[in-house]
Amino acid sequence: MSRGHLSGGQVGVYHLICAMTIDEIDGLVPKRDSKAQQSKDDGISVLLSHIEGVKNIPNLIIFGATNHRNMMDETFLRRMQAKVFVGRPSPAIRKRMLNPLIFKSSKIFTSEGLDSFVKITTNFSGAIKS
Repeated sequence: MSRGHLSGGQVGVYHLICAMTIDEIDGLVPKRDSKAQQSKDDGISVLLSHIEGVKNIPNLIIFGATNHRNMMDETFLRRMQAKVFVGRPSPAIRKRMLNPLIFKSSKIFTSEGLDSFVKITTNFSGAIKS
């Protein structure tokens, strides 16, 4: 590990970034309502307290991904430092994604065929590539 200067003239140790990704996090923190089960509320409370605890770890980043933000607990969402919306790819991006897939595996497609394919994939997500 290398040493470096922190603000205030202190000498400290640089730490590697540690990133944790939780996909479909809406399943862990569903919206609470008056009919919610107590065990579900308890689980959300435990997760919130753990998140509060890791705020003191400067090199830890937690990413959560969901397709259902509207179904998530509001308290949890308020405690998240940033929220980023990743929308559907534009026609130009879809063309760049589809081009290597189509021309790599087929000699039949032309550039006009690719343009048609881009049009019919409107509103498809980037996951279609996999």
